[in-house]
Amino acid sequence: MTTTATESPDGERLARLETRVESLELHAAQIRDDIRELRARMDRQFLWILGIIITMWVSLVALGVTAMITLLSRL
Repeated sequence: MTTTATESPDGERLARLETRVESLELHAAQIRDDIRELRARMDRQFLWILGIIITMWVSLVALGVTAMITLLSRL
């Protein structure tokens, strides 16, 4: 009879632990999904920023060339 009494609390503890482990696994899966989503957003934003920077440099070079041509034509 003592064996049955000790197995019941152990069984309940094991069931609670299994429930907690399943809950932690679910949370870990959600965190992994969130990280993947954030990584995808960062990649898209990086491409936008890179495009803006390249456009800025091309505009600055074009402005410099235009300024040089204008100054040289006035001499």
